[in-house]
Amino acid sequence: VSTAYVSAPNGATLIPETLPPLPLDFHALHTRVQAMSPHQVAAQTDAILQQAGNWPNSYCLTKAIAEHHLCDPSHADLPIIIVRPSIVTCALSEPTPGWIDSLVGPAGLVLAVALGALHAAPGREDLVVD
Repeated sequence: VSTAYVSAPNGATLIPETLPPLPLDFHALHTRVQAMSPHQVAAQTDAILQQAGNWPNSYCLTKAIAEHHLCDPSHADLPIIIVRPSIVTCALSEPTPGWIDSLVGPAGLVLAVALGALHAAPGREDLVVD
């Protein structure tokens, strides 16, 4: 499972069913990052995101790297399907039905409504809620 946000750098409104551009050698990036301390990684994250193609965050970049890695010719014998949901919510069954470990995304909104803390959410009819 990937994310729709692997297309974040190109500003696309429709996500093409192709690998996102990745103007760097992700194997070299992996080697470089593995040699760094956590402090060095934190200090260089913004520069790495820019060098890798102007990614908004490391989550989107690493999902794009994972897609490229899976589609590498060395994995040609693996049956691969890449699914890119824009929103991931609670678990269907594992570890238990309805399990969620975060209030990020729609879970926080649903909780706020359920607790009576949110009665309305302003929006525009011409935009996609995502």
